[in-house]
Amino acid sequence: IHTLSHNARVPLAARFVPVNGKQTLKSKEWREKAMFPEMKSLVDMGCFAIVPRSSIPKGQKMISGRWVFVRKHDTDGNMTRLKGRYVARGFSQRAGIDYAANHTYAPVAAPEVVRAQLCFAAHRRQHAHQLDIGNAFIVSDLEEKIFMPIPYGLREYYESAGLTFPSGEDMVVQLKKSLYGLKQSSFLFFRTLVESLNGLGFVESTEPCFFTRKEADGTISTITIYVDDLVITFSDEKIMEKFKIALGKSHDMFVVEDRGIVKHLLGVK
Repeated sequence: IHTLSHNARVPLAARFVPVNGKQTLKSKEWREKAMFPEMKSLVDMGCFAIVPRSSIPKGQKMISGRWVFVRKHDTDGNMTRLKGRYVARGFSQRAGIDYAANHTYAPVAAPEVVRAQLCFAAHRRQHAHQLDIGNAFIVSDLEEKIFMPIPYGLREYYESAGLTFPSGEDMVVQLKKSLYGLKQSSFLFFRTLVESLNGLGFVESTEPCFFTRKEADGTISTITIYVDDLVITFSDEKIMEKFKIALGKSHDMFVVEDRGIVKHLLGVK
């Protein structure tokens, strides 16, 4: 018996994913639901400035970038949205010029640490919720001067949004914020997030990415960090909700998405 795969039963148009910006601009669906929302985020967050090519210091090379598109699905395999991400080709960066050699690493919580945290929360009958920091890697200011060619689709986004694109034929972008793909992106985001958590009273333990805070009632609240996902446990639900609000206000670029009770984490239900 020949069994058709799931993809074989899905219309070709429903499986199409563009591989570059040129293909995306030809697709109204991908252009409006994936490319332009990503460009809006980058522009609104002040990720880059459009400057003349003459602004590039003599001898410095530009870093190229590319588009990455995916169809996002829920835990049951149903498509939920189209997503686009403009990323830098970090492999072309030069140490000491485009990034500091000691600014390329950021730890993530080990799965065993998250399991121990959730076991502790269950034993103490705590509330366990999951948070996501939207556009995480572009919240941090860059310390180096990095230039890129005009991203494919940026001019078109300006036109669709009724914005005036800076005049001049030979224009480039200078990154003001960290961008996905840069070698220092994860380091800068982790440092920024830790500074915010410290400011809210959380202290890092001997285990990387695990933070604790003793509350006024004597209970212990905990946080684990896995890239841009946070698992938080609190005994008092009101204190937990206050923390979520405070985290969003701790940095002017943080967009905190509350995913509620932990149901799906690290690929596991």
